[in-house]
Amino acid sequence: MSKEENLAGGRNRTSIIGDAFEALLGAIYLDGGLESVDAFVTHVLLKDIDEILSNGNYLNFKSVLLEHTQGEGQGHPRYLPRSEEGPDHRKIFSVEVLIGGNKMGTGQGRSKKEAQQMAAKDALQNLGIQEIQ
Repeated sequence: MSKEENLAGGRNRTSIIGDAFEALLGAIYLDGGLESVDAFVTHVLLKDIDEILSNGNYLNFKSVLLEHTQGEGQGHPRYLPRSEEGPDHRKIFSVEVLIGGNKMGTGQGRSKKEAQQMAAKDALQNLGIQEIQ
């Protein structure tokens, strides 16, 4: 990682961490095959799966909202970008989510994806969905 990226918070960017993890899995696969990847994922990643799943920080709010709206016959939520503020290396995105044309939630984040997740979480809370912590 470059010095500039590190200073800009690159070590904490989920996209960079995800890319690094994907590269690690690829290296394990190339070195030891699928069985080695399976063993690594099972023993390192999935050993704490119950704790991970019980922590609301890891919940995919967009998926929960989509399942809810489809289950209620309301179709797909629409995520609309509302603003981008700050310099390129520290941008904050604002998004709102519409369900059936009605604004149901808003969110902000360091990426559009994070802002959408926060908007979905807000919408779920506004809908009174009990799964959200």
